[in-house]
Parts: sequence; C-alpha cells; structure tokens
Amino acid sequence: MYQKLSAIAVLMALIPISSFSLFAESPAIAQSLVGQDMSWYNTIHEIEPFKISVASDTGIDLRTDRLLSAKSGVFVGKGTVFMANAFIYGEPHEALGLSTIDTRWYRITHNGQKYWVPAGWVFGDAPDTQPNPLQLQRCSNGQYSTSC
Repeated sequence: MYQKLSAIAVLMALIPISSFSLFAESPAIAQSLVGQDMSWYNTIHEIEPFKISVASDTGIDLRTDRLLSAKSGVFVGKGTVFMANAFIYGEPHEALGLSTIDTRWYRITHNGQKYWVPAGWVFGDAPDTQPNPLQLQRCSNGQYSTSC
C-alpha cells in the first residue's frame, strides 16, 4: 500500500491536478510510471481538423474529460460526424471491433461546447499519432498496466 501511495504522490508532482484522476483510478499504471516525465501525455495536441464519425452501434455519451466516467449526458448516435481539432492521451479503452487498446481522446465541438470522445470508438485517425504509446495491456484483473 505504501508503494502505491508513494507512486501516486510522485505522479501528482509530474502531472497537472486536472489530469491526476486518470492515474489515480489505475494504481498499476501509476506504479509503472514513477519518475517518468509524463508532460507529453498530458498535453492537448492541437491538430489540423479532421473528420471522425461515431462507430459504436449504440452511440456514445460525449465526455467532459478524458475519462470513461466523465459522461456529459449529451448522447450522439452511430454515424454522427464531427471535426476533431485536438487530441490528448487519457484513460485506456478497447477499440471497437479490434482487440487493441487506444489511449487517444479527440476534442470535438458540439452545439458550441467542447467535449472529448475516445478515439477507439470513432472512425477516423489523427495523423502521426500512436494509439497506445505506453504499450499498456489489459491484465486478467481488468486493470491496465505496462506489465501484468
């Protein structure tokens, strides 16, 4: 327990407070990243706008942050098209229809409000980005980690 707390404390010093909840929910990730500079992971990368569309058969709830739990209550159906103008790395999620992990989140604007959508749940890829730069894997306990 002490090691997990110390890992989280170190990450708090490296990661902006608004981003900290991402790793607080995944102590295994936090432990594996102790001492690493994660500023690149927590930076919003402005990109040339590109088209994405909702891939999920059931649609998605737009997110207010890069966490699956940060549901906004704004639901959009399959095929809804947006222009993504930025990405940031965030909570890992499984890409729909694939057995891969994606940690990218795309920023979109809907009805004048900015939201985030998991990249693995839409059609369209931001150029020159890596879906899983930390090479996370899903462990048998359901947690994501750099090693299980």
